[in-house]
Formats: sequence, C-alpha cells, structure tokens
Amino acid sequence: MTTTFAIRTDEKLKNDFNEFAKSIGTTASELVRMLMIKTLRERKIEFSGKTENGFTPEYEQYLLDIAKNNEVFEMGSKPEDITQFFEKNIYSQS
Repeated sequence: MTTTFAIRTDEKLKNDFNEFAKSIGTTASELVRMLMIKTLRERKIEFSGKTENGFTPEYEQYLLDIAKNNEVFEMGSKPEDITQFFEKNIYSQS
C-alpha cells in the first residue's frame, strides 16, 4: 500500500529539484523515497561536506589562496605546465 507524503517548500527549490531529478532520469518523489529508505536502513543522514566544486571547504580555500597569490597558469598553458603546477601545489599537499 502506498501513501502520500507532502512537504512545504518554496517554488524555486521545488522546480530546481524536479529538474535535477529529471536530468538524472528519475523523479523528485523517487529521490525522496530513496533518501527515506537509506536513512532508515543506516539510521543516519550523511552529507558529503563538499563544495559545489567537489572539494572540502578548507581545500577549496587553499586553492583560492593559490589563485589570489597569482600562482595560476595563463590561459592557453600547455598540458605539461598544468601538470607541473598541480604536482607542485596540489598533489604535494596530500
């Protein structure tokens, strides 16, 4: 037996969520249902704690600081220049 679960939210959030769900081939209802099942199964809710760019806030700030200090490459840099930059500034931090 199924039932309806209603929530209140602003219209833009609802529309954006519906669009996102559609873009990944599902519905907003199905995403909420999946969250409910996962939450009950694991007895916790996890959020990634990452920025929209996929970094932790601290690491993203580190990258922004590098950029602010003009340690970025010029547009049109060769791939090997970019690789060296990341090896020097990014990979060495881990």
